Amino acid sequence: METKVESLEGNKVKVTVTVDAADIDGRIGKTYKDFARRYNFPGFRKGKAPRPVIDNALGAEAVAATVTDELLNSSWTAAIEAEKLFPVGGPAMDETELVKAGEPYEYSFTIETRPEIDLANYDKVAIEMPFAEATDAEIEEQ
Repeated sequence: METKVESLEGNKVKVTVTVDAADIDGRIGKTYKDFARRYNFPGFRKGKAPRPVIDNALGAEAVAATVTDELLNSSWTAAIEAEKLFPVGGPAMDETELVKAGEPYEYSFTIETRPEIDLANYDKVAIEMPFAEATDAEIEEQ
């Protein structure tokens, strides 16, 4: 997984994450196995249904959507930790596409980070408070 960080205005950064094709293929294969174990497909023992049967029963995009969702949820936190960012809130994901077998997957998100503060010096702050004294008008009023 590769990450690229771009600073934006006002404590925001844009993080671009690229996941290699081998990782995508591994996740797709694992998801097909999970679907084969989770669902019953007529004519096949549990966990033994081939990919075309799963695609016909659940839809060709079901596996890709599941892999994309799991990938986004797990990799954005890993990208933040790898880049040593300190987010203030959750990410605002850019428009994403579904993963494709054999191709690397790239997505980006914007996140607001903790502001950087530079102290000029460590001298003590001195505040001069005016002496609290009652005026003649306040005394007469009481």
